[in-house]
Amino acid sequence: MPRESSKRPKFKRSHGPRRRIFIALSVPKETKEEIARVTQNLQKKNFPVVWQDPEKAHITLIFLGHIAQERFEAAVSAVKKVAELQSPFELSTGQLDYFYSSTENSDSVILVGIQDPDRTLRNLYKELRNALGEEEFSPPTRLHPHITIGRLKKQKDRKHQTEMLLSLVEEPVEGKTITVKSIGVMESIPDRGATIAGETTKTRNRLLNDIPLRKNG
Repeated sequence: MPRESSKRPKFKRSHGPRRRIFIALSVPKETKEEIARVTQNLQKKNFPVVWQDPEKAHITLIFLGHIAQERFEAAVSAVKKVAELQSPFELSTGQLDYFYSSTENSDSVILVGIQDPDRTLRNLYKELRNALGEEEFSPPTRLHPHITIGRLKKQKDRKHQTEMLLSLVEEPVEGKTITVKSIGVMESIPDRGATIAGETTKTRNRLLNDIPLRKNG
C-alpha cells in the first residue's frame, strides 16, 4: 500500500476576519508597580513620549501578524506542544534601554531589559520557533526580551533624539523577579481614541489563551 505523506498541506489563504496576534509572557503585580513608578518619574521630563499603561506590561516573544482563525488555532496548538515540555522558570528585570529607529516616521522604543542568566527563555524561544515553523510561521531568528514602556516620537534632529533617549534611560530600575508559569497568546486591538496627527498611538491587549507550562521537575 502507498505510504501516507507526513508533510503538512500548506494553508490556503483565508478570506475570513483576521486578528493581530502575538505570543507573550505576563509579568507580576510587583513588576508593573515598579514600571509605574519609573514611568511616573520619566513623565516629568515632558518629552514627546507615548507612555504605555503599566497594567498592560508584558514580554513579547513572537509577533504573528494579522492571521485568520485557522492559523490562530495552528499557533495555539504549536504553543501547547512546547508548553507541555517546559517547567516554570524565573527571569528578572534589568535596567532601562532603548531601540533607536532611524527609519522615517518610526518611533524609538524605551524599554526595561530582561535578564535570562540560565538562557531558559532563549531555549524556550528556540522551541517555539521550531514548533511554529512546522505550522508555516516564520518567527525571527533572534530574541531581544524586554518590556516596552514608551515610544519616543520621531525627531527631525537625530542628535536631539539621541540626547532625549540617553536622558530617559538614566532612571534606575529596581530589579524584580518574574516567575514564568505560562505562555500567553494575545490579540492587539487598536485604540481608535488615542491618536497623534491622525495616527493610532495605543493599543489594548486581550489574552485569548493562557497556556500553562506543564513539565514537572
